[in-house]
Amino acid sequence: WNVFKSNPQDLLLSNGSFAPVLDLWQRGINNWNAIRSDAASTDQKGAVFVMCHGGIGQSMLLSALGLTIDMYGKSRRYAFDNCDCFELEWAEGEDTASRWRRVHPVKGEWMSSSSARFAAGGLSCGR
Repeated sequence: WNVFKSNPQDLLLSNGSFAPVLDLWQRGINNWNAIRSDAASTDQKGAVFVMCHGGIGQSMLLSALGLTIDMYGKSRRYAFDNCDCFELEWAEGEDTASRWRRVHPVKGEWMSSSSARFAAGGLSCGR
């Protein structure tokens, strides 16, 4: 429990053979790759609704903002609780979302992804 709370990416289970947070992080990145690839291949424009559990939601949000796995579980700002809803906006051809906001349970103001990376302590990207 202490490892999960302090450095979740270092948590190992099954006698050290499974890293659940690293797996979750990679699934979040893979989800965005699949969603964005499908949208590009069909020339669809507009919104995509993603419903998921909190852990995968947080992984997807952080990776969409260009933040690293080191931020997983570290800030309530990026927590993804049950029934939370976020809105992300991507500029065409960009690797990360350009801006984001929480829309449920309380609608928040748009924030730029670059300000999220700056607030997290750097401009590194989790992809």
